[in-house]
Amino acid sequence: MRIQAQYTIAAVSDGESALSLHIEESAGRLTARVHRGGAELSAEEIAALGELRWYREGESCSTAEGQSPEAATPDVGWEVRLERYDEAISGETLSFTADAERPLKSLKVNIEPVQEGEGDPSPDNVRPITGWTGAKVTQTGKNLANPDEFVLGGLAGSGYVSSEKHMVTGFIPVEPGQTYTRWCSLGEIVSGTTDVDQYDSEKNYLGRQFSATFTVPDNCYYIRCEFMKADGGDVTSSDLSTVQVQVEKGSTFTGFESYTGVTYDISFGDAGTVYGGTLDVTTGMLTVDRRLSVFNGSESWGYENELSGVKSFFLNLNVNKYMSDRKSGTLTSVLKMNRCVATMVRENATAYISPAGYINVRSTSLSTAQELKESLAETNLQIVYPLATPVTYQLTPQEVTTLLGSNNIWADAGAVTAVTGSTVYARDSYRPAQRLHIRYSNDGMTFTANGGRTVGAWIGTLVDCSEEASEVFSDYTWHRFADDAELSGRLGVVETSVGELAYEMRTEYLAQSDFGSYAQQVTAQIEANARAITESYSYAELVSAAAAAGVSESLEQYMTTVNGQIRRGYLTDPATGETVIGIAISQKLQFTGSTKTVDGETCYELDAAQTFGLYTSTGWQFWVGGQKIGWFDSADGMLHVVRMAAEQELKLGDGWLITGSGGFGIRYTGG
Repeated sequence: MRIQAQYTIAAVSDGESALSLHIEESAGRLTARVHRGGAELSAEEIAALGELRWYREGESCSTAEGQSPEAATPDVGWEVRLERYDEAISGETLSFTADAERPLKSLKVNIEPVQEGEGDPSPDNVRPITGWTGAKVTQTGKNLANPDEFVLGGLAGSGYVSSEKHMVTGFIPVEPGQTYTRWCSLGEIVSGTTDVDQYDSEKNYLGRQFSATFTVPDNCYYIRCEFMKADGGDVTSSDLSTVQVQVEKGSTFTGFESYTGVTYDISFGDAGTVYGGTLDVTTGMLTVDRRLSVFNGSESWGYENELSGVKSFFLNLNVNKYMSDRKSGTLTSVLKMNRCVATMVRENATAYISPAGYINVRSTSLSTAQELKESLAETNLQIVYPLATPVTYQLTPQEVTTLLGSNNIWADAGAVTAVTGSTVYARDSYRPAQRLHIRYSNDGMTFTANGGRTVGAWIGTLVDCSEEASEVFSDYTWHRFADDAELSGRLGVVETSVGELAYEMRTEYLAQSDFGSYAQQVTAQIEANARAITESYSYAELVSAAAAAGVSESLEQYMTTVNGQIRRGYLTDPATGETVIGIAISQKLQFTGSTKTVDGETCYELDAAQTFGLYTSTGWQFWVGGQKIGWFDSADGMLHVVRMAAEQELKLGDGWLITGSGGFGIRYTGG
């Protein structure tokens, strides 16, 4: 049994004219077709509007792009959208305003290694490098001050000091060069009495300010705020549980708003420690493009030469197979080292990697290669280098939903980039054709003869997209629906000759929509060749027997939803409001899922936003995407169309002719 692909066509205005989008299935591939005003758009015209993005059924992130991507196979459900993403915003901290709560289209973290200390690294100023085994992405509303991080104490101009006189916030991420305002319920902030300490991206202290409204320096990425009571009394632990503190972007206090924050704690799993790359939070894709290599003096270092009192030592990476996965040739990004100033050129460098594949270390204090090895044994040389081929890892995707109003997003592992929304011009959905497979059993544990095709006391059902029925017993849902006597009476005699398997299925339901209601009796005859079996039975009797035997609702629901595309019966004419006998035709009638009760009958509500025709004894109507584009109205006896094209000529009455032959003309032909 095959159910045709189900889809809807949504005509969405792009501000110029209506667009329509639908999915076609052919030769095992799905293709998206975009039309405007009846004409199909080319790939270039589609690209000018946006991108075609494919979403697997039930997923919020697209997994394929283009008009007919290889990934868009017809074995699963899909939705394709013609959409354009908003422009991406980037920074150490993202601040933006959202007019609704909706998932971010994209959120990425640019992972950077952390290097301790300050100044140029050297043997006398070793700056260890550490990576990340995971990333914490934090999202807040307007208020940036997390009450869980409040502590008793003070700020003494160079960082936090233990004191029970005042209270201090945790590290609050800020955007360099931006203005912020702080407020506290303990009392008015008097300039010069409490600190706002400022820190760089690695939380090294930069300086402090004292006012309620302040602008942070261009190299400031974190602040901590100090507050005190208006009367000068000590802040207590009980005060911390009730105090209201707000730090917000802008030059004005806009009223207190409780802190609303969520942290996404993402482990890098099998990737281990990451020293550089990109994490796409929304898709879960981690791309590692840098790696750490450590040299401890056990390597084959050699002495190269001396120039102006500077001795040069080298290590052949190619011979020793060190850093074999590095990007070849002249590296395009600066290396990071813990005890040397590293570049890809010799000038003013104490270490570099040559295009030929040598690490060169230059020193004025070391005389021999052995001395260099001993120095490296005491303090290893760390080098973070770019990979020739980045490595990807699939992590768990995270859906990050914007907050209504102010949003602030940052990550501990590096700067973030986000796409906050998109404009969807048109969309269409596809569900694969499905088949119903039936097998039999006599004991509920094994198939009957002929691979389960011989009728038995148990019936097994399987619905999937495969043309071939599964031969695995456990793939089917099994129910005992009759004993031998009932089975013989209901299914008739099983013949052993090669014949035809015929199912007589009857469904009856009532449907109602904004355009009318109609009842219909559908009879479907399905024939399938089967060896040594001829079965004939009534669907209504089968369902009754199945229900009596405790069959699950899944079989009944599946079979009763099989329907054709022509609906006949009573319907309400949308033009007159009268209930008349009529016919509704659509390529695929769609229902909203809502029901209504009319005269004691359950009616399923028809989706108005689709393309279909209505025919009654008093006229007919055509609807496209929920708009009436043509109709014959018995009230005025006239044909109405929104747009009309006469291919050759148009005759008016008995004597006038409008023609386009040789140019536009109207002439009298007599009559």
